[in-house]
Amino acid sequence: MAKEPLGSVLHYIRQIVGTPASQELTDQELLESFAACRDEAAFAILVQRHGPLVWGVCRRVLHQVQDAEDAFQATFLVLARKAGRIRWQADVANWLYAVALRTALKAKSETNRRCRPEGQLLDTPATEANGDSAWLEIRPVLDEELNRLPLKYRAPVVLHYFEGKTYAQAARALGWPAGTVSSRLAQARHLLRGRLARRGISLSTILLATGLSENAAPAMAPAALMDTTVKAATLLAAGQAGTVISTKVVTLTNGVLKTMFLTKLKIGVVVVLALGALGAGAGVMGYRLQPTVEAKGPTNGHPGGQGADADQPQPDKLEQQIDRLRQENGDLRRELRALRDMLTELVPNVASKEGENGRALFQGKTADHWLKMLKDRDPQYRKKAIEALGAIGAEDKRVIPALVESLKDKVALVQNAAAEALAFIGKDAVPTLLELLKGNNRESRKWAAVALSSIGAEAKDAIPALIESLEDKDPNLRNWAAAALGSMAPESKSAIPALIKSLAKEDLGSTQGRGSSTIEALSRFGPAAVPALNEALKNPNVKIRASAAGSLTLIGTAAKGAISGLILALRDKHPLVRQNAGSALVRVGAEAVPALVEALKDNDPVTRAAAAEILGQMGPPTASSAVPALTKAMGDENEHVRKAASQAYKKFSTQGQADP
Repeated sequence: MAKEPLGSVLHYIRQIVGTPASQELTDQELLESFAACRDEAAFAILVQRHGPLVWGVCRRVLHQVQDAEDAFQATFLVLARKAGRIRWQADVANWLYAVALRTALKAKSETNRRCRPEGQLLDTPATEANGDSAWLEIRPVLDEELNRLPLKYRAPVVLHYFEGKTYAQAARALGWPAGTVSSRLAQARHLLRGRLARRGISLSTILLATGLSENAAPAMAPAALMDTTVKAATLLAAGQAGTVISTKVVTLTNGVLKTMFLTKLKIGVVVVLALGALGAGAGVMGYRLQPTVEAKGPTNGHPGGQGADADQPQPDKLEQQIDRLRQENGDLRRELRALRDMLTELVPNVASKEGENGRALFQGKTADHWLKMLKDRDPQYRKKAIEALGAIGAEDKRVIPALVESLKDKVALVQNAAAEALAFIGKDAVPTLLELLKGNNRESRKWAAVALSSIGAEAKDAIPALIESLEDKDPNLRNWAAAALGSMAPESKSAIPALIKSLAKEDLGSTQGRGSSTIEALSRFGPAAVPALNEALKNPNVKIRASAAGSLTLIGTAAKGAISGLILALRDKHPLVRQNAGSALVRVGAEAVPALVEALKDNDPVTRAAAAEILGQMGPPTASSAVPALTKAMGDENEHVRKAASQAYKKFSTQGQADP
């Protein structure tokens, strides 16, 4: 293939991407076209479509730009190599996210091992996203924890926050209802906050959501890099290494492919061994393994294939090869030991029906054994018994009453295990939990709400009782009732007025989303809650106003219907209301820019200054159209307005988005 001038392919990308037909093509269709015909334009669209996602991951993990560029290119070369060997879904964003993170971490490991001399390629922090030093430390950890989430929670986060899709667009890509996307996003945020907290990083719900959208959303990858990547992938598909692919990128690509193969082999070995060990119980174990497989990416339809090693780097010296083989041998031995450990853990934790008269068993023992263990003095044994009974489930009529009784245990560890077991049983446990929720025992009512919040929409029969619980004197019960109602959205939208009313019981500190179940619950309803929240911005109670703005912040771009109310809230007497309203407008994004430009002309200087500051936080390109208005505001009669406008203007000018 003749080498075209740099940028010509990228220009072609933009022409192709701009056509309506290209927007209608799914990732699956584009990859099939590339695999079958080496369609360069199809791959160019994929790079254009997902380049920001991959570039963002690489820059968050790798501070050195050159390393990030190598990882970016290697990620898409892995995609090119896998194009014809995987049964793809309609959207490959989550697969690319996982591969990009794995590639970047491998590149980082290689860089650290090389131990570059001092002064060579200085390690500079990424500048595409928010440059706050704290976030520079948090972002790699956030990626690591996000990648560990189950696919059902990671997928909507990647699509909504990292690729900027609306709830509706993410729902179409995943084949889910929009309400499911909303509820799983909220649950993902909750899980991430907990995991980050265990690592010593405490973030409010709003700060986490804002951080995901502002700090995870990357700038467009360099044009030259995208151009080179498309060329490299096309050459690779044609079986030509080409000078456009560096040895370092080829080595990194092959290393990632090898790791993926070993991971797939590991899962396959576990399944085969487990099938032999479990016999009839293997189907259950296969079901439990499936999320792990999905989290790694689509299933590979063709493990082998000719030309897989056609672009291997040149042989190293014999000594280096021997050292590498020794290292790989050690790695394989460690993986084999890990496989044995994994199998040991998997085999006993499968419920089956092999007992007498077809009774359900867990670890080879009937429910009678586990019910007896519930009376043990050791809470760890009681916890183990509860987990076993949860696996056996409603097939034994004694299980649910026994688990409900365990909710009254004096040890929180046991109570929590019982709530989780009831949630695992799901719909069959709802009638009993509903009776418990309506009962007089406050502690049992709280744990019933905990279990219902985990069950989600299948527990919709409990909605009226949960709404009533929002009036309870116990703040723990109110919080869990709110969490349960949020998990049932949109089926529980009748609870929106009651949830807003209960905001009056919030602490002012929680109005920014710091652990507020009510605020987060309202955010799960998305656009359906916006009219009521917009009205709540005028409520005489400052807690309701501040909390309403906090919920709108979590809703994000879908809160555009509340722009006018949020603009008015910028002049609120309470600083938390103003602060939360500003955060919400930033999250709404481009749709709020015209109203903010108009607010720069407001008679109230506080509103003018706030509008300028918010436009500066949005920055280019979101608020680039506001530059003329900011320029004019730099001459405002009020000093605070002038200062805010000047600082905002500086952000645009430093990124080439303002006139000289």
